[in-house]
Amino acid sequence: MQDAKLQRANLQGANMQGAQLQSANLQAATIYSATLYNANLFHADLRDANLQNADLGMANLQGANLQKANLYGVGLKGANLQHAIFQDANLQGARMQGAKLQGGNFRGATLYGADLTGASLQQADLQGANLQAAILQTANLQAANLKNANPQNANLRGASLNNAILQHADLQGADPQGANLQGAKMQSANLYNLSPMPAPAPSLQKVPTPAPSSPPTRTRPPR
Repeated sequence: MQDAKLQRANLQGANMQGAQLQSANLQAATIYSATLYNANLFHADLRDANLQNADLGMANLQGANLQKANLYGVGLKGANLQHAIFQDANLQGARMQGAKLQGGNFRGATLYGADLTGASLQQADLQGANLQAAILQTANLQAANLKNANPQNANLRGASLNNAILQHADLQGADPQGANLQGAKMQSANLYNLSPMPAPAPSLQKVPTPAPSSPPTRTRPPR
């Protein structure tokens, strides 16, 4: 089904596991609750499509266009989404653990409460994205652009944010414990109520035990 023309098609609840849909045109299609696990959607056109609660785990969506798509609660665990376009898409509550999202375009996207644990987001464009309460624990955000993004109350524990751009980002209440922020640009970012960064572990130098003092010598009084 390569280059298939499926604009506005009703695929609600369909089982398309492992389907070959490279460069398919699924613009404005209804794919609600469909199963596309391990499907190949390389460079597919999914603009304005309704993928709410669909299962796209391990799918190949590299370079796909999902601009303004409804991906509420979608399953994208372990999916390949490198350089995909999610501009202004709704990814609220999406399950994206371990997904490959390097170089993705998430400008203005809603990722409220999305689970991106261990996801790869190197050099991703997240400018103006809503990441409130998102789980980004151990995610790789090296050199990602989060300018004007809203990661309020986000879980950033152990995340890699080396050289990330966080200018004017709203990090209020976020938890970056154990995160690597080396080289990150944070000018004018809102850090109110930010969880404190962990203090470095104290040196475990061995303190010498003092030698016990000798008891005082008692002088016998003369007879």
